Amino acid sequence: MTAAREKHPAKLETWDAVRAFMFAGAAVFTLVSVKTGVRFTYKVRVKKSDVGKVDPAWVTHFVNLLRGPNNNQDFVYMGVVRNNPPRFFWTSKSGRVGRQSPAYKALLWALDAMAGRREGVLGATLEFWHEGRCGRCGRRLTVPDSIQSGYGPECVLLKQKEATFVGRASAPALLAPAVAGQGTLWSAV
Repeated sequence: MTAAREKHPAKLETWDAVRAFMFAGAAVFTLVSVKTGVRFTYKVRVKKSDVGKVDPAWVTHFVNLLRGPNNNQDFVYMGVVRNNPPRFFWTSKSGRVGRQSPAYKALLWALDAMAGRREGVLGATLEFWHEGRCGRCGRRLTVPDSIQSGYGPECVLLKQKEATFVGRASAPALLAPAVAGQGTLWSAV
């Protein structure tokens, strides 16, 4: 087993942790195919006017794909995703990543696997890595517990307050399947 496949604090290992991080508001993460080693890095940011909305079904997140060597600037717009249910909407007018691209298919496959809470996928087929920055505010994480969770200490407290305020668990409600029949796409990438 290689070092990349072993337990690492920046690798999220439960669907609840993946989902909470992905929809935290300022997430940058990498999906890695264990089978092929192919990886794609995405940035998922909440729409500014949707910050603070209580109902996650109406919160829009913009999805961007890293497409160059500059990890800060080479992101291109893909489309939008909503958390409840998680539906990825490719926007043909402004999206710069086609529906047939491996990165698009990989994201759809990951959303579908997360929605179905597929057992044996995380770690065995798919790895979900955060970049060491808070998924909510984007600050660099330095505390070991923060690196492991993907949230800084202040943002963990804010997420707990938000969850209490809206009367739900800190991880949003279970996801419905994103796209039916997409279960084999990741293995094709």
